[in-house]
Amino acid sequence: MKLNLIKCHGSGNDFFILDETLIDQPLSEQDRVSISKLICQRSNKLGGSDGVLFYSEPVAANSEMRMFNPDGTEPEMCGNGIRCHGRYTFEKLGINPMKIKTAKATLEVSKTAEIYPGIPTYETEIEPVSFDPSTISTSFNKELFNSKIKGFYENMNFSAISVPNPHLIALVDKVEESLVIEVGKEANANPLFSEGINVSFMHQVSPNRLFVMTYERGVGLTNACGTAMSACTYIASKLNRVSFNEYIEICNKGGKVHCKAISSPKNLIYLKGNATYTNNYKIDLDLNLGQFLLESENSYTNEIENYNKLIT
Repeated sequence: MKLNLIKCHGSGNDFFILDETLIDQPLSEQDRVSISKLICQRSNKLGGSDGVLFYSEPVAANSEMRMFNPDGTEPEMCGNGIRCHGRYTFEKLGINPMKIKTAKATLEVSKTAEIYPGIPTYETEIEPVSFDPSTISTSFNKELFNSKIKGFYENMNFSAISVPNPHLIALVDKVEESLVIEVGKEANANPLFSEGINVSFMHQVSPNRLFVMTYERGVGLTNACGTAMSACTYIASKLNRVSFNEYIEICNKGGKVHCKAISSPKNLIYLKGNATYTNNYKIDLDLNLGQFLLESENSYTNEIENYNKLIT
């Protein structure tokens, strides 16, 4: 199977874009799982990634994004991924703004003013947003907001929110990477969260700036998680740490984005940030053997250099 892959990232959260319309044979669900497990491995010749963005063109939207994690699971949404997918859609179809179908909603994504010179920037809606325990796959019988969880790190207050993938968030005085990993692993092994959960610690750096670190379900500790940064923005707004309806800056290990939480007439979040291309690969993949041959590689040197200027 001949595949053309674009390697891209949003805030250092990296992906391969795979355009299914360019493949001679349709992909099965198992094909998507197998491809993701194979090409996302960090030890391979492509350097791996945090996931694969499968691109298609449905009737009811401009494009459809299905994102698969390195372990083959499919999350409900990917905020950093949809910006990259949005860029690919815009550059292929020339439509702006565009409607992109995801697992839980069709979202509007638009190419917008650059957040830094030479940085392709895209903005996306993030919804649905809910505190209903049934949308978070927890055993809680009521909403969890800035409260303790019995038998689970009771020295900390947590909030649980879906956007629409599930997030467990704590506001802390200092973000400790080792504790993020510890709590993330424990949460994802805990029957309280039957389908796993993304765990984030956020620290308020200044009145309009947060630092967020995330242990991502199906991935582990990540440079950035777009829906986690969006969810943290909503929680911080609800805690009156930042204002609703105003963009704030979210910093992370991989860079920065701008987020805005909306509470009326419905819960909604806007996420704006980079959609950077780093490499283009052509591979010949054999799913039966579980291996691939790298046929060619090109780098987007200018984009890499421009993003490095942003984060240094």
